[in-house]
Amino acid sequence: MPSLRPGLSLYNGIGLTPSRFHPVLLGAINVGSGNRPPWTLPAKAAYGAFDARRSVARHANLKIQVPKDLMQAAKTVIVRHLSP
Repeated sequence: MPSLRPGLSLYNGIGLTPSRFHPVLLGAINVGSGNRPPWTLPAKAAYGAFDARRSVARHANLKIQVPKDLMQAAKTVIVRHLSP
């Protein structure tokens, strides 16, 4: 798993507060908070459909495509350098 530490240098000089990263078990947080996936809650599912339509309307010119190998793309780390 790649480290987040090299990316912290991108924040130097642009006025952002340094951050500390703490590994967590996201599944445990979801269970502990009572959070459930959208497909199990009708209200979340309805909002998700509404939000998707709204996003498409606002960003109609974006050409978004699913990569041919989604699993490999999900493992890819893209580094973008911010200029100060």
